[in-house]
Amino acid sequence: MEADMTGQLEQLTSDVVALTKERDAGKALGDFFVKLVLHHPEEATFAASGEDSSLRQALAVLLQRAQRGGTMRKDIGVDDLLLLAVGAVAAVGHAGEDESARRRTVTVFRDGLKGRRLSRGR
Repeated sequence: MEADMTGQLEQLTSDVVALTKERDAGKALGDFFVKLVLHHPEEATFAASGEDSSLRQALAVLLQRAQRGGTMRKDIGVDDLLLLAVGAVAAVGHAGEDESARRRTVTVFRDGLKGRRLSRGR
């Protein structure tokens, strides 16, 4: 179990590092947030505990790029992002097997991360 978790965290870290090169860092981060919550809930919880510094560092780079681009809120850090992921994991868990409710729930969390410029434009 522990080796599997380590492998998953390393893969997620690699994924985030690759995403730092994406043109739209906000979209890349939002998409990763959804993936983390829906497909890697244990890893989200572990990362939020502060135990995995490499994933946190990669997320910090991606978050900062998104914030500089105005596509993510400027008043949050990686700790906040991961705590929100853990909250989203819990909320999605209450949706059970209803895939539509699961996706809608995580989308609400993701949209709450968006910068003011994007959230006002709706």
